[in-house]
Amino acid sequence: MFERRIAGSWMVLVAVACLSWACGDDVRKGGTDPVKCEAGQTLNPITNVCIDGQQSNNTGNNTGNNDNNTGNNTGNNTGNNTGNNTGNNDNNDNNTTNNTTNNTANNTANNTTNNTANNTQPGGCGPGGINGRACAPSGDVLAAAEVLLEGIDCDGVPFSHQTTTNTDGGFVYSDIPSGQHTITVTSGSFESSRIVFVNEGQVTDLASAASKVCVEASSVKIAVIAGAYDNVQGILTSLQLEFDTKGDDVAPLPFFGGGRLAESVNFLSNPTAMAAYNILFINCGELWRNLTAAQRTTIVNSLRTYVQSGKSLYVSDRANPFILRAFPDMLDFHGDDTTDNGAWAGFAPQNIAAQVISAPMQTLLGRNTAQIQFPHNGGTVVNNNWAVAATAGLNTTVHLQGDAVLCGNAECSTQGTTVPNAALLVTHQQAGSGKVIYTSFHNKSQATYNEDMIKIMRFLIFQL
Repeated sequence: MFERRIAGSWMVLVAVACLSWACGDDVRKGGTDPVKCEAGQTLNPITNVCIDGQQSNNTGNNTGNNDNNTGNNTGNNTGNNTGNNTGNNDNNDNNTTNNTTNNTANNTANNTTNNTANNTQPGGCGPGGINGRACAPSGDVLAAAEVLLEGIDCDGVPFSHQTTTNTDGGFVYSDIPSGQHTITVTSGSFESSRIVFVNEGQVTDLASAASKVCVEASSVKIAVIAGAYDNVQGILTSLQLEFDTKGDDVAPLPFFGGGRLAESVNFLSNPTAMAAYNILFINCGELWRNLTAAQRTTIVNSLRTYVQSGKSLYVSDRANPFILRAFPDMLDFHGDDTTDNGAWAGFAPQNIAAQVISAPMQTLLGRNTAQIQFPHNGGTVVNNNWAVAATAGLNTTVHLQGDAVLCGNAECSTQGTTVPNAALLVTHQQAGSGKVIYTSFHNKSQATYNEDMIKIMRFLIFQL
């Protein structure tokens, strides 16, 4: 350790002396003569040895530079790559957004263009046709219904055509502009609308079971007053029409109750309750005879208000006093109109070969005659007589008329005289008011209920 200290001390003294003597690069290694180091060398002031100083510096510098370059390159590469990648990702996001936006815009534009083209003028613009059939909600054919076609022609001008369905409920439109149109079927209070497409040179099918146009029943509310001698409910049910029974003509028995006469009186005396219904049926029965004088006056006024508000009323046979008192100008009944039962004089049974004198009824039946039956025994009820309407009054259309044989005696057990051309089925309508229908025959299904009467009964429902 001592020797190492001496050597170290000596080296320090030499270094100090050299510094104090201003030793420089002109001192030769191992000598005292001041000579210069060889070209490209320098004297190390610590070791007093000529070394390749520039190279060393270059090496150091190069090493430092390399380190710096490495660091710079790494940083630059990392920064640049990160920035570039971020930019590229942003660009990719932008591309995705742009593509989505462009695709959405293009799809929307294309769909709009295509749909407009398809809906407006399918298959080009030129004449086409429609072959259709109208029907009841049950699917039964609907004769004499109004059919309205509305649309835009090839020149952009609105058009409309109207026709009436035939016996089978069929209708045809020829040479109409192609395109998207609206077709509406209307029969009484019932209606249905549908969009229809017509192609140039083609006939659109609206007549098959899957495509025929059936009127809607959901928006039509029907009320029925049940009666002893008639049953319109059976016809309504067969046509798949919903209805509410608002009473009947039966007075409750003492201690036993039963009957819904009070319910009928309350309903028919309440115009607000009645106004909730589009159609009202009053069946043939004993209702009028079971009303008090005050109740009759109130109900007559309610029926007038009901019809004047645009609602429809159907009355059959011996419910005729409601017609006689509420609408005195509608019909002139046989007998003395000052009495309520003066018209109850039609003999039963009898079969009348009626004349079909209205165009809608002729369209329905396909001919100008019909068989109308007045049975004596209508199932559980014996019909001793029926109400005879002689002639039609103001604003009244006669659809069926025929020669009616009257009763020959008070018990109606024998035949009497004949009333020619008695009105058997009529409709009455004043401007701005609803429609009133009266039939002297029943709607009730009976053993002898023939095809004509079934068609007529169903037809009348859709005239209200």
